[in-house]
Amino acid sequence: METILGTPDDPKLREGSLDAALMVIVYHEIESPQAMLGHLKAALKPGGLLVIVEMMPHKTINRPRADQTKNHVIAADIVESEVRQAGFEVVSRDGHFIHNPDEESTRWMIVFRKPAARP
Repeated sequence: METILGTPDDPKLREGSLDAALMVIVYHEIESPQAMLGHLKAALKPGGLLVIVEMMPHKTINRPRADQTKNHVIAADIVESEVRQAGFEVVSRDGHFIHNPDEESTRWMIVFRKPAARP
């Protein structure tokens, strides 16, 4: 087992070393998403998966990203757009991955794939 100390915009993972990456209730904390996504994409093998689980805002869903992340939530549409912009494909999306009506937010999940290498 190896411990790797990353930085806020770079997880410091070896290129092509991961089959998959899982981010649970952390994406909203990333201040430079395109930089982080670029490093994650490089660390994933072709066809590798990036799974993001986050909390959907209810009160601030139509507000800008910065307003949402102050409350530690982020809309799935914002994340999907950012991750697609980084060159990933959407495999599946579940807008109510975990839903508890008594909570302020709903957990959503999107599975992305790094495109396979072209011959």
